[in-house]
Amino acid sequence: MVTYGYKDTEIGVIPIEWEVVKLETVCDVRDGTHESPKYKKDGIPFITSKHLTDNGVDFSDVNYISIDDHINFSKRSLVENGDILFGMIGTIGKPLIVNYNFKFSIKNVALLKFKNNTKLNNSFTLNLLKSTIIDKQFSKLSNGGVQSFIALGMIRSLKIPLPPLKEQEKIADILSTADEKIDAIDLQIQKAETLKKGLLQKLLSEGIGHSEFKDSELGKIPESWEVVELGSISDILDPHPSHRAPKEEANGYPFVGIGDISESGIINLSSARKISLNDVIKQNDCIQINENDIGFGRVASVGKIIKFTKYDFPFALSPTMAVVKAKQINNSFLYQFLSSTFTKKQFKNLTSGSTRIALGIQNLRKILILIPPLEEQKQIANILSTADEKLEVLRAKKEKYETLKKGLLQKLLSGEVRV
Repeated sequence: MVTYGYKDTEIGVIPIEWEVVKLETVCDVRDGTHESPKYKKDGIPFITSKHLTDNGVDFSDVNYISIDDHINFSKRSLVENGDILFGMIGTIGKPLIVNYNFKFSIKNVALLKFKNNTKLNNSFTLNLLKSTIIDKQFSKLSNGGVQSFIALGMIRSLKIPLPPLKEQEKIADILSTADEKIDAIDLQIQKAETLKKGLLQKLLSEGIGHSEFKDSELGKIPESWEVVELGSISDILDPHPSHRAPKEEANGYPFVGIGDISESGIINLSSARKISLNDVIKQNDCIQINENDIGFGRVASVGKIIKFTKYDFPFALSPTMAVVKAKQINNSFLYQFLSSTFTKKQFKNLTSGSTRIALGIQNLRKILILIPPLEEQKQIANILSTADEKLEVLRAKKEKYETLKKGLLQKLLSGEVRV
C-alpha cells in the first residue's frame, strides 16, 4: 500500500510531485573518443575507465597524447570541471565529479555535462549513480550477469527520480556532509598507516636499544640478530597440493581465496565461492587452521598477508594461498615481518609468470626472515600491534559511517525522508 503523498513508479515509491525521467532528457550524456591515438612521452593525459577510482582519477599510470589530438577529441568530449565521469569498459561505474586545474582527454568513459543545467544538480546525480536505483537497472539490463561493458545508450536511458532542483541541492548538501565525515576518517587512516609503515621500517632495521650493527643480506641489522629462511622457522602448508579446485556447489560451504579475507581475518561470505561439506572436510583432515596462523597470498595477490582468527563455521582454502605456522619465532612478530618491505622486496627474484604472477611453496620457504632475540620479537610485535589496533578502530568507524550514509542515501533518493 502506497502512503498518502507518494506514488508507485517503475523505480519504486517516490513523492507524488517528483517525476521519473530518462537521464538523457535532463542531462547531456556523451562518451570519449573511439580512436586510438599515438602516445607521446609527455603531453595531455589520456584517461580510460581503468583510471577511475573511488578517490578520483588516478594519473600515476596514464598515457599521453599530443595537444593536436586533444583538441580534436575535445570537439566531441571536452572535459570541464563540474562534469561527471563514469566508467564504461573494464572498470564499470566509479562515477566522480571533475575538479582539476589541467586538461585531459577520455576514452571508454561516459561524460555527463552540467553546464547551465537548470533541471539536474551534478552532486545529486553523482549520488544517484552510486545508488541501488541505478544498480538495479544495470543488473536488469545485463540479466544479473557480471558486466565488463556498458553501452552509452544504456546510460542515456537510465530512469531517475527528479525532485525539484532546490530539493536536489539540499539532498546533495546532506550527503556531502556525510562524505566529508568519511573523508576525515580516511585522512586519519592514511596518517595512521604512514606512522605504522615508518615504525615497521625503523623497528625491523634498528630494533630496540641497539648500538652495534652488522651487514646482512637484508641490509644493516643489529649485531645480535640473525637472518634465516622462512622454511626453517615455520611450517608452510599448501591447502591444495594437486592445485585442483573442488566443484562449486550453490548452497555449499565457503571456499576462501586470499581476496575473500580481510587483514584481520574476517571472511567475506558473500564473495567466497561455495563447495560441498565433504570437500571442506577432506581439506580440514589435512590442514588445521588455528587462531593466529598466517595466510599468505601466492597467486595474483602475491604477498597479501592475513591473520586467521576463530571461526564458528567450516570452510576450505583455495590454492591461491599458503598457510604459515610459526614454530621457532614469535607469531605476531612473523606476521609483522611478512607484511613489511623486507619481504616484498624479495618477491621479484622468487615469483614466476608474466601474466599471472605466482610464488611457489618452495620459493616461499626461501624468503629471508630477520630473527631478533625472542624477548625483543615480543616487544616489537606489541608496539606494532598497538598501531594495528588503532587502524582497526578507525576502519570500523569508517565502515559504520559508510553504512549510515548508505541508509541515508536510500531514504533521501526515494523521498522517504524529505528535506
